[in-house]
Amino acid sequence: MLEIWFILETKVGLTGIRVYFGTLSASTRHCIPTPIVPSFFCGAFFLEMKAIASTKQFTLSFSRKQVIPPVALRYLVQLNNPIRPKVKYLCKTRDPNTLWWRISSKDLLDRKKVVRSWCTRRARMAFRQELQARGFDAEGRKLESENQGSATIDGLYGNLTGSVNIVVTPACIQEKYSAVREEMKTLMDSLVRAQQTLKYVQLHHDRTSIKDEAEELHKS
Repeated sequence: MLEIWFILETKVGLTGIRVYFGTLSASTRHCIPTPIVPSFFCGAFFLEMKAIASTKQFTLSFSRKQVIPPVALRYLVQLNNPIRPKVKYLCKTRDPNTLWWRISSKDLLDRKKVVRSWCTRRARMAFRQELQARGFDAEGRKLESENQGSATIDGLYGNLTGSVNIVVTPACIQEKYSAVREEMKTLMDSLVRAQQTLKYVQLHHDRTSIKDEAEELHKS
């Protein structure tokens, strides 16, 4: 019987990474100690991301959390891999106050490597250019300006955060770079709306926490 596995939670600690899975055939939670994981473990990464925008050439998925990418997970679950300590260190020290984004060519696996590289390179360059056009560096940090407390052109304060995965579709192969830029603007518009919602939720949470603390101090 074929079972479809879902990642419920991942925890990275000093002793390694622990992954919690669930299946469609069972409602209970299964903890599978590494490195014993399903062979399609890295593919489950995309289940943690929610698709928020789709165009002819791209599909953008977003998570407000910092999601470890499949390439890194591939090494983290291999306890005897010689580069695992380096990957583990990079994941633990990566700045959570930045945008963790990646370009995926998973829909182009039937094409030659040179074609996949060409498509992802163009998409990566277009995304970086769109970030810069909106006042951010390549990792989503707000660019320094004369007015430190000012917002970007989209009305955002501070850095972009969370995780983004952009999947390139075969249609990208035939399109000119101008079309790639235009569709990347559409994706960025959706990402900005998601960021605005995220910032609002964080602000509301902070205000609620401050109010609760003030009430506790008043009672005491």
